[in-house]
Amino acid sequence: MLASALVPDDDRGDDLASASLQDSSDCVKRLICELRTRSERSFAWDEALIMRAIPARIDYASPVIQLELAADLGKRSRSADQCGVVYSRCGFDAEQIMGLMRQRGTSLDLPTDENYGCTVLFLWHQKDQQE
Repeated sequence: MLASALVPDDDRGDDLASASLQDSSDCVKRLICELRTRSERSFAWDEALIMRAIPARIDYASPVIQLELAADLGKRSRSADQCGVVYSRCGFDAEQIMGLMRQRGTSLDLPTDENYGCTVLFLWHQKDQQE
């Protein structure tokens, strides 16, 4: 669900809200919090894509306020450990969560016309030294 929220279209807010609601283990919030503790220059391309999907300012009427608060906590605390304390229901840190996402792949449903659908699947793999 988080992956579909990364597509920049008018439905992004609905997808982010759905990702937030389905995050019963707090792993999406922990990922966002921990990523926000780091410098944007250190982000891999997929991490930057995730962070761009999260609004920079807290909107207290927003359906994704929990994700916005997670980003704000990371920004203010600059401590991945603090993110782990607050989102302790998630047994994985950001590096592990990103590893799982990269191992599993990420699919994005892209907006199209009413007659067609388009899903793109991103798979990560380790490059050989010769590539």
